Amino acid sequence: MIFLPDTLFEDDFKLNLGECFVVNDQEHAPTVFTRFKSYQWLRRDFAQRLPIALWIFRRSMIIQDPANAFGKILEEHNVLFQKSLRDILKRKYIELRSDRHNMRQTIQHGDSLATNILKANIVKIALEMLYMKQPI
Repeated sequence: MIFLPDTLFEDDFKLNLGECFVVNDQEHAPTVFTRFKSYQWLRRDFAQRLPIALWIFRRSMIIQDPANAFGKILEEHNVLFQKSLRDILKRKYIELRSDRHNMRQTIQHGDSLATNILKANIVKIALEMLYMKQPI
């Protein structure tokens, strides 16, 4: 991903190339798939899925960020995550328990598709909770 300053993205890039511009070059090795987004998009991504976005972006390789804009946004949201970790884990636990309870109903009704979807979601939530306890 390439992040552009908000004004540059909104005033120039988006007008000329659109807000969903990507480079998808499958002819070179290694292949290249690059999305172009603004820092505002990055902030919204953190707001919508803080633990997941942190997990992804903490593992990114920063090639160039002279003003440390990406690093500042990342650290700001890491602090927010640490402050809200207990509440996030509580919500995830309730989500897990709810799906487990709902799975009893799907089993009783013989709905194997719904049962399998709930099983997968329970595993996903459990893994999310596990990774939240690990240092990011």
